[in-house]
Amino acid sequence: MLQTEKIIPYCAREMISYIEERLLSAEYSTGTRLPSIRRFASKFQISYGSAARGIEYLCERGLLKKEARSGIFVRRAPDISTKPEALRIVFFAHTNFSVN
Repeated sequence: MLQTEKIIPYCAREMISYIEERLLSAEYSTGTRLPSIRRFASKFQISYGSAARGIEYLCERGLLKKEARSGIFVRRAPDISTKPEALRIVFFAHTNFSVN
């Protein structure tokens, strides 16, 4: 089990899937610099912290790497066999809201 697997917010699921799809399609190839965490947070309308945890998860899987003051880069493009692993992630929804 990956260390961040327990703390990935549900709202980051769409962002993670978006990045994985671009990795699998080779739109993001090895060495490609990705947009900043703030850009991902804005694009998917999630908090910076949720986006950062999603990126950290992909880094722990070995797909991305963060370089201080340089950005987020693709470490390696996944093969198809790594995709099912992403489907086993347990995402937790925010439960501190009420529906009226």
